[in-house]
Amino acid sequence: TNPYRISTCTHVENISEDLSAHYELTQDIDCSSTNQDGYNTIASYYESDFQGVIDGQGHEVQDLYIDEDENHAAGLVGYNEGTIKNIGVTNVEVNGWDDAGAVVGFNDGEVVNSYATGDVSGQSGIGGLVGYNYDSGSIKNSYSNMDVTAYQDQEYAGGLTGYNSGNIENSYSAGPVESNNGPAGGLVGDNDGGDIQVGYWGEENSGQSEGIADSNGIGAGSMEVTGLTTSELQGDSAKDNMPEFDFTDMWCTRTGDYPGLKDAG
Repeated sequence: TNPYRISTCTHVENISEDLSAHYELTQDIDCSSTNQDGYNTIASYYESDFQGVIDGQGHEVQDLYIDEDENHAAGLVGYNEGTIKNIGVTNVEVNGWDDAGAVVGFNDGEVVNSYATGDVSGQSGIGGLVGYNYDSGSIKNSYSNMDVTAYQDQEYAGGLTGYNSGNIENSYSAGPVESNNGPAGGLVGDNDGGDIQVGYWGEENSGQSEGIADSNGIGAGSMEVTGLTTSELQGDSAKDNMPEFDFTDMWCTRTGDYPGLKDAG
């Protein structure tokens, strides 16, 4: 019945059979089998956007291996126009082309209360959480601690998202970011008219002195982006240095680690 209950990696892949339904994870899901069997990305083609809801209910999709060719967006979900929330994608390895991220490759929907750890690489539009956060796309109360690499010459990489023309709110990234002679931002590679309403990045671990590598103007809001040292981002210090974050109901500090989400990890 709808919402459908997801408890195995096969269940995750089968979301592609109904891209407008509501799904809920019932437990953490081990997807280490994809390292040998491969992963069939949900809605990997532009013509087949996901338009439903995936609610992780605080659970993780773990050890996912994604290897997509040039015709596909790469991520847990390739093309998203729906809502993905309360989920972690951890210890993931993503090898994509354009628009690659751990949770969504190309986002024109919502990614809320979600996070990612692992590695992602590709040609262009490479981000830790989302590859390309498009015009109606929204990333809110989410974070990335991914190793991000764009290997195409002069292309964009960002700790949270490679490209942003949508909205980012109360989110951060902490992992290393690099691009092959191209613009790399600690938070966003290229902000093309998007709104960033409070974003943070780890200056030391990212290796990037700029939170946004390139900007072609802003939308209705502003670009509120702040770089912090590792010590400023971790433990109880985060509460003092990230005053806009709701550490009462949404976020939590972690000793010797970056902030987590109370409902998602």
